[in-house]
Amino acid sequence: MRPNTLAIIQLDKQLNTVKGAANLTRPIYGWIKTIRSALGMTSQQFAKRLGITQSRASAIERSEIEDSLTIKTLRESAEALNCKLVYFLIPEKTLEEIVQEQAIKFIKSESKSVVHSMGLENQNVQSDDCDVFIKTRVGDVLAKAVNKIWDVE
Repeated sequence: MRPNTLAIIQLDKQLNTVKGAANLTRPIYGWIKTIRSALGMTSQQFAKRLGITQSRASAIERSEIEDSLTIKTLRESAEALNCKLVYFLIPEKTLEEIVQEQAIKFIKSESKSVVHSMGLENQNVQSDDCDVFIKTRVGDVLAKAVNKIWDVE
C-alpha cells in the first residue's frame, strides 16, 4: 500500500458526506445579498455590522457574483449575517479514481515510444496486451513515484 492511501480513503469518505452540496447553485444575486435580504437586513445595516461603508458593502455583494471576493471577506460577511462559511473542494470522482486514471495516463505516455519502436520492428503490441501491461504497472508506479504521474497532462 502506498503511503497516502489511507489518507485518500479517509478524505474520500469525508468528501462523500458533502457531495450533495455540489448540487447547490449560487442564487442569482449571490448568497450574501440573498441571505441579507431574507433576514430583512438593509445593505446599510450589513455595512454597519462589517464596520464599512454602504458602498463597500454593495461592492462586496457584486464581487461575490463576479467571483472576485476573497475568502477572508466572504468569511467576514458570513459572520456579519450570523452564518458560518463552509469552504471545500468537491472532486468530480473519488480521489482514488483520479489518482488511478492519472497513473494510467502516465503509463500510456511513458510507454508510447516503446510501443512505437516495437511497431517499427514488426512487433505490434495488441490492445489486450497493453491493457494487461498498464494494469500491472499502475501499482508499481503509485508505490514508487506517485508524484511523477502529475507531470503528464
